[in-house]
Amino acid sequence: GTMSDQPISWLPRGDGFLISDPNEFTLKVLPRFFSQRVEFSSFTRKLYWWGFRKVTRGAGTDAFHHDCFLRADPALCRKIKGKPRRKPAKSLSRQAIAQSQSNA
Repeated sequence: GTMSDQPISWLPRGDGFLISDPNEFTLKVLPRFFSQRVEFSSFTRKLYWWGFRKVTRGAGTDAFHHDCFLRADPALCRKIKGKPRRKPAKSLSRQAIAQSQSNA
Protein backbone atom coordinates (compact mmCIF):
# COMPACT_ATOMS: atom_id res chain seq x y z
CA GLY A 1 0.00 0.00 0.00
CA THR A 2 0.92 3.64 -0.24
CA MET A 3 1.80 5.84 2.72
CA SER A 4 -1.73 7.27 2.70
CA ASP A 5 -3.05 3.75 3.40
CA GLN A 6 -1.20 3.70 6.71
CA PRO A 7 -3.04 4.66 9.91
CA ILE A 8 -0.05 6.86 10.90
CA SER A 9 2.25 8.98 8.75
CA TRP A 10 4.64 11.92 8.98
CA LEU A 11 3.28 15.41 8.37
CA PRO A 12 4.54 16.83 5.04
CA ARG A 13 7.29 18.93 6.71
CA GLY A 14 8.45 15.99 8.86
CA ASP A 15 7.88 17.92 12.08
CA GLY A 16 5.04 15.80 13.42
CA PHE A 17 2.83 12.86 12.63
CA LEU A 18 -0.78 12.31 11.71
CA ILE A 19 -2.91 9.41 12.95
CA SER A 20 -5.41 9.25 10.12
CA ASP A 21 -7.30 6.21 11.41
CA PRO A 22 -7.28 6.02 15.24
CA ASN A 23 -9.21 2.72 15.28
CA GLU A 24 -6.82 0.94 12.91
CA PHE A 25 -3.85 2.53 14.68
CA THR A 26 -5.12 1.18 18.03
CA LEU A 27 -5.79 -2.31 16.64
CA LYS A 28 -2.76 -2.80 14.38
CA VAL A 29 0.06 -0.45 15.42
CA LEU A 30 -0.11 -0.12 19.22
CA PRO A 31 -0.02 -3.90 19.88
CA ARG A 32 3.36 -4.05 18.07
CA PHE A 33 4.88 -1.77 20.74
CA PHE A 34 2.87 -2.45 23.91
CA SER A 35 2.35 -5.88 25.46
CA GLN A 36 -0.94 -4.87 27.06
CA ARG A 37 -3.94 -3.47 25.24
CA VAL A 38 -3.70 0.33 25.05
CA GLU A 39 -6.68 2.54 24.28
CA PHE A 40 -6.18 5.46 21.91
CA SER A 41 -7.06 7.97 24.66
CA SER A 42 -4.35 6.45 26.91
CA PHE A 43 -1.81 6.71 24.10
CA THR A 44 -2.63 10.39 23.48
CA ARG A 45 -2.39 11.08 27.25
CA LYS A 46 1.12 9.62 27.17
CA LEU A 47 1.99 11.84 24.20
CA TYR A 48 1.00 14.92 26.21
CA TRP A 49 3.02 13.62 29.17
CA TRP A 50 6.08 13.42 26.91
CA GLY A 51 5.50 17.01 25.76
CA PHE A 52 3.81 16.45 22.39
CA ARG A 53 1.19 19.01 21.37
CA LYS A 54 -1.86 18.41 19.24
CA VAL A 55 -1.80 20.16 15.88
CA THR A 56 -5.16 21.40 14.67
CA ARG A 57 -5.68 20.12 11.17
CA GLY A 58 -9.43 19.98 10.76
CA ALA A 59 -12.19 17.71 11.97
CA GLY A 60 -11.52 14.05 12.62
CA THR A 61 -7.73 14.19 12.45
CA ASP A 62 -5.17 13.60 15.15
CA ALA A 63 -1.80 15.21 14.43
CA PHE A 64 0.96 15.69 17.01
CA HIS A 65 4.17 17.71 17.16
CA HIS A 66 7.24 17.83 19.40
CA ASP A 67 10.25 20.10 18.79
CA CYS A 68 12.57 17.10 19.31
CA PHE A 69 10.65 14.62 17.13
CA LEU A 70 11.74 15.32 13.56
CA ARG A 71 11.91 12.93 10.61
CA ALA A 72 15.20 14.53 9.44
CA ASP A 73 16.94 14.11 12.84
CA PRO A 74 15.99 10.82 14.55
CA ALA A 75 18.72 11.17 17.22
CA LEU A 76 17.06 14.35 18.48
CA CYS A 77 14.29 12.30 20.10
CA ARG A 78 16.75 11.32 22.83
CA LYS A 79 16.19 14.82 24.25
CA ILE A 80 12.47 14.18 24.81
CA LYS A 81 11.79 14.07 28.55
CA GLY A 82 8.57 13.23 30.34
CA LYS A 83 7.00 15.78 32.64
CA PRO A 84 8.32 15.51 36.18
CA ARG A 85 5.92 14.05 38.69
CA ARG A 86 4.15 16.68 40.71
CA LYS A 87 4.37 16.49 44.47
CA PRO A 88 0.90 16.11 45.94
CA ALA A 89 -0.45 19.34 47.36
CA LYS A 90 -0.24 19.49 51.13
CA SER A 91 -3.71 18.93 52.44
CA LEU A 92 -4.94 21.03 55.30
CA SER A 93 -5.49 19.04 58.43
CA ARG A 94 -8.98 18.96 59.89
CA GLN A 95 -7.64 20.84 62.88
CA ALA A 96 -6.24 23.65 60.70
CA ILE A 97 -9.55 23.91 58.83
CA ALA A 98 -11.50 24.02 62.11
CA GLN A 99 -9.20 26.74 63.47
CA SER A 100 -9.52 28.88 60.34
CA GLN A 101 -13.32 28.58 60.48
CA SER A 102 -13.51 29.51 64.16
CA ASN A 103 -11.28 32.57 63.57
CA ALA A 104 -13.52 33.84 60.78
